[in-house]
Amino acid sequence: MDKKSVSILVVEDSHFMSGLIEKALNSAGYSNTHIAISGNQALKMLEKTTFDIIFLDINMNDGDGISTLAEINRKFYNEGSLKPKCIIVSAVDQDDVRKEVSGLGAFGYIHKPFNDEDIVNHADKAASVIFK
Repeated sequence: MDKKSVSILVVEDSHFMSGLIEKALNSAGYSNTHIAISGNQALKMLEKTTFDIIFLDINMNDGDGISTLAEINRKFYNEGSLKPKCIIVSAVDQDDVRKEVSGLGAFGYIHKPFNDEDIVNHADKAASVIFK
């Protein structure tokens, strides 16, 4: 698998946090990364582009990542189509939230604060499933 060909969307309203995620991905060879600063912007980007992996924050200024994840599934992916692997990145670390996003198809969950290895390991795992 060529990591440069993996298309990744980072949905995070904090420029600092999105920069950390993008830097970790780029240093591991994932150079096809895109940033959305809101759930609404991510949904607009998904109308034009297909992404393999989405890193998604839960608490954002214009709404929450849980409803964005539900909308991504409802609006863009029919049963049987290849969905992007959505990885939640959030300061919220509650079992009920983890269960809810898991039920919506989240591929992984990273609790903030995170380290580069957390981001890269989740990206590698998702990419290995997509490009097996």
